[in-house]
Amino acid sequence: MDEKIEVGYRNIGSALGKEYHHKFLLYTDKEGNQHTISGWTGDEQPGLPYGRMHVETRSC
Repeated sequence: MDEKIEVGYRNIGSALGKEYHHKFLLYTDKEGNQHTISGWTGDEQPGLPYGRMHVETRSC
């Protein structure tokens, strides 16, 4: 099996008539094991207009 990286989108809701999605990466290794990486921001903080970046990885 070839290694591959895919981009996925998950609907996280809507507000004011607009749909919002969360983007994540899905990595599949040569043995078929899958791993995801996802990130998001926290509350705004001085000097960080979008808040601190949180990144999470996990095996599927």
